[in-house]
Amino acid sequence: MRNENTTNSFDVRDIQIRGLRISSDTRFQTSDGIHVVSSQNMTISDCLIDSEDDALAFYTNWAELPGVGDLCASVTVTNCVLYAKCCGIPILRHASRM
Repeated sequence: MRNENTTNSFDVRDIQIRGLRISSDTRFQTSDGIHVVSSQNMTISDCLIDSEDDALAFYTNWAELPGVGDLCASVTVTNCVLYAKCCGIPILRHASRM
């Protein structure tokens, strides 16, 4: 995948992301890898993420979306190669917007 803000997961349960290859567009300083928002029981494995900003970012329900939980929990990241030129891996922060 090659994109700006490549992958977002909102309020997902019991999911596996495996073997994903992300190369963010270097023209955008906010090009991210994967945003995990209010998700639980998630596994991210065997991925290669090369991003200009966050390689992985974990958030609570920052936008207060209706029907989306407030918790980001039981997320496992294993056997991944992560490159980030800015923030790396922000974990469990509440943001007013992404």
